[in-house]
Amino acid sequence: MIQLLLLPSDEQLIAERIVLAYPSVVFIDDIFWEAPDKPPVRSRISECARWHVQIWNRELFPELPTGTRDEGRIIEGPTVGPVIQWVRSQLKDGLLTTGWLGVSGFKEERQEITRFFNTVLRTARSACSNALVRAGWIPQPVMREDRERQHWVGPAAMQQARDGQLMLVDALMRMVPE
Repeated sequence: MIQLLLLPSDEQLIAERIVLAYPSVVFIDDIFWEAPDKPPVRSRISECARWHVQIWNRELFPELPTGTRDEGRIIEGPTVGPVIQWVRSQLKDGLLTTGWLGVSGFKEERQEITRFFNTVLRTARSACSNALVRAGWIPQPVMREDRERQHWVGPAAMQQARDGQLMLVDALMRMVPE
């Protein structure tokens, strides 16, 4: 898993790089589907309305498993396993909260699957910076503390944080650029 702080333009940058490396990748805009064979597929992350998106490599996984809820009236697609979970950052009232890319729950070990998953995570890291410092807890005053290397910030989010236009947060922990 990689923790991310991204604005929409940062998401698009990462998504475009992923699709460039894997042209068969699409984005699934929710875990709930109209029918088992109709995932809400989007070609660009910017077309996704939900905060919970899945990255689907259709070449590696031509079909995805589904489940049902509410006595079969709700079709639910996978959130992990053959897809990569992308929980998107949220911007509200000047606070940009942490999202993440996550891979788990996949049992089949094929070299091309491992390579795909690792490439996606590496692509996200290469587009971002983790040059952050913990800056105390909200609502306490800003206090520069230790370096924070577990969170990766997109270039647009980093610039806006430097310019004081937004605050980077994970739960109540505040982070600032070095």
